[in-house]
Amino acid sequence: MSSNSNIRVFKYPIPIDDVVAVAMPVGSEVLSVGWQPGDPHHIQLWARVDTTQPKGEMWFRVVGTGHPNATGTYVGTVLLHEGALVFHVFRLPEGRPA
Repeated sequence: MSSNSNIRVFKYPIPIDDVVAVAMPVGSEVLSVGWQPGDPHHIQLWARVDTTQPKGEMWFRVVGTGHPNATGTYVGTVLLHEGALVFHVFRLPEGRPA
């Protein structure tokens, strides 16, 4: 990462879908995931990014509790509708998954 003035925390909405790609600067560090009121169709992902880096794709899998394919590196768990729906977010290896 470059000078401190180029390092920022950005928020990325990711749809509650099976596998999603998020465009963000190469080398970004995922910090956390959560939900914000007013957007029931997306989970929010916060990442520390270097704004001088070119954009690339980071792939994620969003899995409900008890659903198959909970693969990848665990990022976090998000509760929606007062805990009635629980989703788990995993970062997938580089490139579109098969």
